[in-house]
Amino acid sequence: MPRAARIWTSKRLALALLVFALLAVAFSASCNKEANYEATNNAPTAPPASRTAAPPQPAATAASMLPDNLKQTEMKTLDGKMLKLADYSGKVLVLDLWATWCGPCRYEIPDLVALHRDYQGRGVEVVGLTIEGLTEAEQQQKLVAVQQFASQYKISYTLGWADRGLAVALLTPSGSIPQTYVIGRDGRIVGHFVGYNPSGSSAARIRQTVDQALTGS
Repeated sequence: MPRAARIWTSKRLALALLVFALLAVAFSASCNKEANYEATNNAPTAPPASRTAAPPQPAATAASMLPDNLKQTEMKTLDGKMLKLADYSGKVLVLDLWATWCGPCRYEIPDLVALHRDYQGRGVEVVGLTIEGLTEAEQQQKLVAVQQFASQYKISYTLGWADRGLAVALLTPSGSIPQTYVIGRDGRIVGHFVGYNPSGSSAARIRQTVDQALTGS
């Protein structure tokens, strides 16, 4: 028997497979932690803007005004209605960008459902915009899957589609999801959260920011 064949005895092969499995688990845990807590590896970069359209204005940073072009952009809800962010003027808006295939989004959504329930009647609205239907054709293709996902997670707040331009503007520069904005009554961005920590700290920070927006502090 050749020497190379004798080296790989059954015990050595089993040991090698065990080491490989342990390395794979360690690598996977690291990637999952990155995705689950920061969402940097869980979503593609923001889709490029249309070549025929003017470059979208990036979303402003926290403590600055939401750009007018974003407030006036029309979006379609899952039930076919049209809405604009400007429709929520005078209210505190929690705006979440997400997708059904996004792991951290799945952690965040139950907390957003609870936030929507707890703040109903207090001038707070929650809107979730999925980025998986950037065109009319994609929206039609994904509609049933997104509706089933919304039913499974008992999403009670408004869901709509972020088109290509809006997705680019709101997800720039990282392109990762989830990204959650808290927008004050006057249209000022009072909080911008990238990624989601399932330990509960992200939910607490978002609620704290919503409370600050309600009190004007």
